[in-house]
Amino acid sequence: MNFSKQLEEVNKNRRSIGKPEVKMTNRHIEMLQILRDAPEHPAVKYNSKYFQNLFKVANITILRIAQDLRDLNLIETKHQQYVLKEGFDEWDELFDKDAKNQIVLIAGIKGLLQQYKGTPLFDNIEKLFYLFEPKIAKSSGLISSARIAVPPQMEFNINLSNWEKILKAMEQNRKIKTRYTAPYKNSEIQRTLWPYQVLLDNGTVYLFAHSEYNDVDLLYDLNKLDGITITNEEFELPVDFDFTKRCKGGRLGAFSSNKVVKYEIEVTGYASYWIKDHKWADDQTFEDIDDEDVIIRFSSCQFAKVMELVLSLGSSAKPLAPKSFVDKWKEEVTAMFESLSE
Repeated sequence: MNFSKQLEEVNKNRRSIGKPEVKMTNRHIEMLQILRDAPEHPAVKYNSKYFQNLFKVANITILRIAQDLRDLNLIETKHQQYVLKEGFDEWDELFDKDAKNQIVLIAGIKGLLQQYKGTPLFDNIEKLFYLFEPKIAKSSGLISSARIAVPPQMEFNINLSNWEKILKAMEQNRKIKTRYTAPYKNSEIQRTLWPYQVLLDNGTVYLFAHSEYNDVDLLYDLNKLDGITITNEEFELPVDFDFTKRCKGGRLGAFSSNKVVKYEIEVTGYASYWIKDHKWADDQTFEDIDDEDVIIRFSSCQFAKVMELVLSLGSSAKPLAPKSFVDKWKEEVTAMFESLSE
């Protein structure tokens, strides 16, 4: 019997005797997660008093949560403290083939967000995961053994206070006032922003917002915002607020401008095979020159990101057009060469 059927059966029995139904909440999930890791902390006594102090709720609330989890056969009491129920392998006994496949896929999605571990985003995904199948909370190995995963990624610290304020402002469509330290500058600027969207790009969190000062939509590094104040003034969210609609077919991350440019880049060696396996823009085309050379052509309004792509390929990539891009690339390459003699 999978968990959803078990929950249904428990609630059916509860209804028959006039007892409230079990509703899995964040508190239930948090208790399961804590008890899963309890063996690593043998000096701690995980009883009702412990969770009462931890969750800062009445003891009767903890007793009610514990009874819910007992009825679901998730926990039991041993030596006057709560422990996870033992005696069965939930992976083999509770989930059929379809359920296992779904769990593996969800775990894979969780893996894609590993670089955001320790952030509200990651924590909420983890809680959602347990909410679907709380018995998985008993086995951290089940999650980490996902067959769909990503290699370790660089992790970025995220200002949690900024994160929470921005999400709250977005929920209410309210303007914010904040100080912002622009990249490569030490000076702070005061801005009134309309927060449209939070963007996750290669471990960095950006706020996509409208600036009243510039009267333009811009990207702001979330960690560079300081002294965020949510105002009482509401704004009307534009129909086309989604950042992806501003990229005009480009697929190179968090950067956009109003100028769409047609790029031509010659790629050689192994990189010529690698570049064909990715979609950099919706209108990309490839022209094979010979067995190891290809020209990729595409439109993009993401100048800086295209430059990053070309430079990351080193001597295997040579831009051919437009001229302004080629000139800028030459400047970068020359500057790198000159730095060798410094």
